[in-house]
Amino acid sequence: MEQAFNQALINSRVIHGAIKAAGIYHYRMDYQDFVQDGIINYANVYHKYAPQEEMTKINQLAFQKIKWQALDQLRKQMRQSVEVITTDEQWELFQDNNSFDISEIINQLSFSIQDKKRLIAIFDSGYTMVDLAKKENISTKHLQRLKQELRRQLTNN
Repeated sequence: MEQAFNQALINSRVIHGAIKAAGIYHYRMDYQDFVQDGIINYANVYHKYAPQEEMTKINQLAFQKIKWQALDQLRKQMRQSVEVITTDEQWELFQDNNSFDISEIINQLSFSIQDKKRLIAIFDSGYTMVDLAKKENISTKHLQRLKQELRRQLTNN
């Protein structure tokens, strides 16, 4: 097996080429992880096929195996790092895809009359949080808390 790893180091161009063919470049933070996996894959292919195959065939097989393994690893990373849509983005999608009267919904929830008016102003009247905070002489943090409470009540009901 030591000879297989030595051969992998000698043929590092095959490893780097396969990784590049998978769309992984040297400036990625995890590039060296892919290189190490490539060395291991090359050594396994060499160890398995060295007695019966010539070096060009081994290099071709190793290239394909390293490339496929790198692509599989990228797919796995993509599945694990699926970005969760923020609640603001969810709200925007909800607003865009549904026709409803927001004031009707807000009025059914447990808020003070003043807070209901503020929430309706944010979502229905088109005020920005900063503009509404200035107009109402309150902090934007208070408006953020109102929106969070609205989300909480909407998801619990």
